[in-house]
Amino acid sequence: VLIIIKEKDSISATPHSMVEKTESSENTENTENMENTENTDFPYDVENIVEITSMEELYLFNGGDVDNLEVYTNENGYISFISGSFSDIEVKSPEEAILSLYGIKTLMGCKSPKDELRLESTNSDEYGSVFNFEQVYKDIPVYGRSIVVVTDDTNHTSALNSSFTSDIDISIKPSLSEKKAIKVVEDQGDTVITNQGLYIYIDDESQPKLVWNLESNMYTYLVDAQEGTVLLENPLFIID
Repeated sequence: VLIIIKEKDSISATPHSMVEKTESSENTENTENMENTENTDFPYDVENIVEITSMEELYLFNGGDVDNLEVYTNENGYISFISGSFSDIEVKSPEEAILSLYGIKTLMGCKSPKDELRLESTNSDEYGSVFNFEQVYKDIPVYGRSIVVVTDDTNHTSALNSSFTSDIDISIKPSLSEKKAIKVVEDQGDTVITNQGLYIYIDDESQPKLVWNLESNMYTYLVDAQEGTVLLENPLFIID
């Protein structure tokens, strides 16, 4: 859905406040459903960041000009794409990219970016930088789900792409062992070469499943870690 928002005089947007690094990296406050996976090494205090909590505020943050902002949302109403700015934080590192997301975390459906995202890659040139993060749930990767933060040549946010999925709440204790999961694949006539470990997979009905991520020479297999069924068989290579 393309969001086109008309300016409302009664709404004012408060820019994000840049926060300073804390001398202590400890953060004792527990995040809901993530008691054992809170990132206590994150070097910033995130409590004082002012959030943009509506599309109207995001529009006004970009100067109230339709040409400065383009936003798409997913089927649940959370942001999936932004062309425009969403933070006044200067982003020069992955940690600062994570910090910038706190200003729109509610609009993304993300409770705690520092705990729910893990850096995959960065790329920089004279035009700016790209920070690619994979989504994690209690330190377990969520298959195919990521957030990409893009900055311009002044180190300020200029775009965002998100496939983040919200409200995952499942057990991360598998009923099916790694050995039995491998046998499921072997029973299909293939041979497992690499075990990528446990993942969370969002199935076709948008339900999260704990899976074993196994690879053969040709395919990725996602085997349900509770029921032992193959939920996804994905080719590693596309042959024209």
